[in-house]
Amino acid sequence: MKVWAVATGKRPTCGFPATEISVKQAQRLLLLKDVQFLCGIDKIPKFRRDGDNPNLDEYRGPEFTVLEISEAEAREADLKKGAGFYRSSLSWRDAEAALRSSDLHGSE
Repeated sequence: MKVWAVATGKRPTCGFPATEISVKQAQRLLLLKDVQFLCGIDKIPKFRRDGDNPNLDEYRGPEFTVLEISEAEAREADLKKGAGFYRSSLSWRDAEAALRSSDLHGSE
């Protein structure tokens, strides 16, 4: 599954996922059981907070961790909504720390 570092504003990502991990890694590192369904795989989620200054969006950096989950991954993770984009309960800062502290290339 693809892991996206997402910011608010007009350019929520840098155009590519931060990393790709397995369902087991997502369950262990990114609290996959505690995710919020955002939208189906055919749409791109948008993030905007009321009152934000759009000129600051570029400088704020990523805030959210969003998982792009395929139909097969959704079945494996037992996600009832199926394929789509899901927001992790972990901030991007916490998710990045979890990903860095683990051995993503090691055994699952």
